[in-house]
Amino acid sequence: MYNYIDEHPEVFVPEVKEIQYFVDDRFYSQGPKYLAPFFKGSEKAVTRGMAYVHMLPFSKCPNRVAGFNPEIKLMVMLRDPIKRAFSAYNFATKNGWESKSVSFIESLELESQRLAGNYTERYELAYFHNGLYHKHLSNWAKLFPRENILILKDSELRHNRVMTLKKVFAFLGVDEAAEIDLDVEHNKAGGIKNPALQTKDWSNLA
Repeated sequence: MYNYIDEHPEVFVPEVKEIQYFVDDRFYSQGPKYLAPFFKGSEKAVTRGMAYVHMLPFSKCPNRVAGFNPEIKLMVMLRDPIKRAFSAYNFATKNGWESKSVSFIESLELESQRLAGNYTERYELAYFHNGLYHKHLSNWAKLFPRENILILKDSELRHNRVMTLKKVFAFLGVDEAAEIDLDVEHNKAGGIKNPALQTKDWSNLA
């Protein structure tokens, strides 16, 4: 979805997809100036956006985002929570965050203590907790009007990309008829393409 949106001529999204500003205290403490380098060249865009997978379950995010822009439009794409949890486990194992000696079932048994652990434990390794969509969405719904929240299933994009993108573009207030290359399948399963982009402090780009 991020890549398709990026193709729209009226939308600007940063080259770095997962910006951790609202989730990571180190970056959030720097204020909105931290975001400025990511959006250079976006002045003519009709709308601008960013994404980060762990914004949904992070308890501080709704208040932080509301403080940044209370009229912001929020879009969430949900995946089958069981498939998502097992996929996240495999992804974490492949990238060395999860020990290969820990089975998927054992990782779920460790979740209560992980939720009290460090950032990686709380978000990269909390496979069950991150899939509690109703719990997390309820926190966002307390601060933002329902019409400003678009909830999609990943199956919608998989089975009907044209109609799903029209729905997204209408929600964002941009041209619904923009030409997007739908023959390219993005975000196939795999490891991190550039680990440095996930943790780099970008604040010195300003």
